[in-house]
Amino acid sequence: MTLPPATPARSLRGVGVLLTRALEDAQQLRPLLEKEGAVVSALPAIQRVPPLDWGPVDDALRALHRYEWVAFTSRHAVHGVSRRLSEIGVAAALPPSVKIAASGPATSGAVAGAGWKADCLVQAGGAQALAEGLAAVGVRGSRILVPGSDLVRPALRDLLTATGAIVETVTVYRTIPPERNSAALEELRQGQIDIIVLASPSAVRNLMELAGREVVAKARLVCIGQTTARAVEERELQVASTADTPSAEGLLEAVMKVAEGTK
Repeated sequence: MTLPPATPARSLRGVGVLLTRALEDAQQLRPLLEKEGAVVSALPAIQRVPPLDWGPVDDALRALHRYEWVAFTSRHAVHGVSRRLSEIGVAAALPPSVKIAASGPATSGAVAGAGWKADCLVQAGGAQALAEGLAAVGVRGSRILVPGSDLVRPALRDLLTATGAIVETVTVYRTIPPERNSAALEELRQGQIDIIVLASPSAVRNLMELAGREVVAKARLVCIGQTTARAVEERELQVASTADTPSAEGLLEAVMKVAEGTK
């Protein structure tokens, strides 16, 4: 009996992977990559800080009863709202009339961690998926609050508005460039990085400013979702792979696929 040829074991042994998320966000992915043998470096391309003015956020949170929905596309937005409710002395329990929409496993996990229940949950991340999920349950005429970053793209607002919803966006955190990590930058410039993992359009922009387009283009680029992938393509760079799910496990799988293609 002739046995089929053995399939090589999947491995990232010796593959240089650069993580560009904030350090606290990379804690789940890094050990998964290192377990597979990857040589992981960190160059956080974003830093999150409070908004310059809490006024619009506070006004919205003190009048949550005016909204039918609160829509979250990131766990950072969930954390920002939850913390601010506590800081201004508003009950963490949302009014019974307010429903929550969340996209992606990390966001839904943060919603559950805050003690809330997601009434509309889509497994895929990003504005398009969440807008489609809300459109499916029917939001015409509904007032929807969308907390997010100062750099959030208008896609979710525009898509929901097109369905007939009344959308209000508020900034619960700002995304700014971090301090430079000279060691990781030098590794990237020296060609020691094979794969760069990108998890937001702001990370794409800031990394380009830190390292330059020609340096970034030398590595294979893995994106957490379609929104980030579009930000890469807008800069005329090639996306090697996009995660099927916006999670550490999804990114690991995407990195593995790219690494297999480079061996």
